[in-house]
Amino acid sequence: MTVAENAIAALQAAADAYHAKIADINEKMNLAEADYQTKLAALGVRKYAARDTASRSYSTAWADGLVTDWWRMRGGVAIDISIAVPMRNESASWGGGYTELLYDVGDGWVSLGDSGYDGTMISGAANGILTYSREVLIDALSAEDYDVRFKFRHKSYDGTLIVNGLRDLKGEHFGTLLKAVC
Repeated sequence: MTVAENAIAALQAAADAYHAKIADINEKMNLAEADYQTKLAALGVRKYAARDTASRSYSTAWADGLVTDWWRMRGGVAIDISIAVPMRNESASWGGGYTELLYDVGDGWVSLGDSGYDGTMISGAANGILTYSREVLIDALSAEDYDVRFKFRHKSYDGTLIVNGLRDLKGEHFGTLLKAVC
């Protein structure tokens, strides 16, 4: 091998080593950027709200109310849910309304339970005009980010339950409200 050929081979080896080092640096930069983006996303709080102002009437059978859009939640983080449901009980005896909250992550509705007799029952010959309010903390539904939607179901104890109606509410800001923070 001549001196020139040796010099060219040495330069080629140095260029190959340089390109390998640059590729290694680029890979480390990409990993660091991905880690940074993951940590940055973890710092953000996601807040959602849905409001329903439609007047709805319910009998003694469960029926659907407000259904939210799909909301993107952070994996591994609990969801803090606040609800407020304006109700009117049209009964002249013991009665009131039940509210059930359900969620769906794409494989069907799952109940988080219902209100039972809490907060919306009335005893005696009077109509009840109440607002059922509750805050619920749900454990994370997935370790990875995921989409979820929520749904209310309502029913009357013994007569007719009116949600969002017959209360003289005015404006688009009054009605059933569901807020989720993750």
